Amino acid sequence: MIDQEAKLVRAIEKNISLRQRKTWITALSKPHTSFVDKSCLDWLKESPRSRRGQGLTGAFERRFFLQDLNIDTVEFPAIPLELVKAYANRIARLKMTRYARLKPAIQSIGLTSFLQVALWRTTDEALEAWLMRVSDPSYQAAVTYGGRLVRTQFLCEYFTDMKFRDSIRRVLNRGESVHQLQRSIRPYAIAAKRGRSLEEQRAISGSLSLLSNLVMAWNTQKIQELVDKPDRHNPVIGMDDISLVDPVATSHINFRAVLNFPIEEFSEPILRAPVAVPAGR
Repeated sequence: MIDQEAKLVRAIEKNISLRQRKTWITALSKPHTSFVDKSCLDWLKESPRSRRGQGLTGAFERRFFLQDLNIDTVEFPAIPLELVKAYANRIARLKMTRYARLKPAIQSIGLTSFLQVALWRTTDEALEAWLMRVSDPSYQAAVTYGGRLVRTQFLCEYFTDMKFRDSIRRVLNRGESVHQLQRSIRPYAIAAKRGRSLEEQRAISGSLSLLSNLVMAWNTQKIQELVDKPDRHNPVIGMDDISLVDPVATSHINFRAVLNFPIEEFSEPILRAPVAVPAGR
């Protein structure tokens, strides 16, 4: 047993720094803001489903308390579940004054196990309290009819307010213009042998998004130059005009790197031009 505790302590010290453990002990020793005669450790040991737990509020309050201590970001060492529960129950039966009298090894293992179990328990209780809340008929009715009221209000504003309707259409058109930009970058369909796996789909989607963002960033930079430095060809542009401009134009970008030279316009003068013959030939 002693050898096992020594291994667990070494694993805990490797994954969790001493500073982090001292921060946990300090936070658990402080009196709770709502209960003067109760430490945060005693408050954390209570179930939010109890009379003073306040159900959903109590569950999420405990969850946020552990989240502020970065419990959810710590990589706990691999400890058998039975040992974790045993050490956690041992700490749960103690006050902070008695906890300080324990051996350092038991303190480290017990504190780690207790916080790990507390994180599991508070998460489960928060989810359970939330499911009980959403299954309440009165809550469901409030959500259903409240959503209908919001939708009705939106439709009334959409059909009666022209400015609001134009702004909604403008936003939708901007979303579609981004899709059109992506189709300009990649006009051809992807072959069936590609894009089947999740990794290939992520690569294709990420590459297309990157190129689209580069085009929009370049267009935005050019628009900003016109706003910052107006001239006689480009007068002062107001914010109302800017709001109507989308940085998705593509007519000035050569996506295929194809260069077209109007040879027919210059072929006759070139062919008729005299050819200089070097002297001596």
